[in-house]
Amino acid sequence: EDDDEVAVFHGPAEDGYRAVGQAMVDLRDRFERAAAAGVISEDVAEQLIAVAKGLHYRDRTVAAVAHHARDQVDAADLAAIRAFVADDGPG
Repeated sequence: EDDDEVAVFHGPAEDGYRAVGQAMVDLRDRFERAAAAGVISEDVAEQLIAVAKGLHYRDRTVAAVAHHARDQVDAADLAAIRAFVADDGPG
């Protein structure tokens, strides 16, 4: 429902407008799929989604979410989501 769900920060024309951040909808999808795959719990996915939603759309990346969630989410869960995303492809 929110415009920020699909907003993506990108670089300049000379860099081909390359995406610098990730859309909230994509982060939400990745965290929910990680939970569905048993990589993280549904509670951890919800925590990560809340952290991502609290970031400005320009700052939304998995790395930024993990950084900002480090005081709320166990380090093993953060490592698991980073590995899941690395195996999941670009972004």
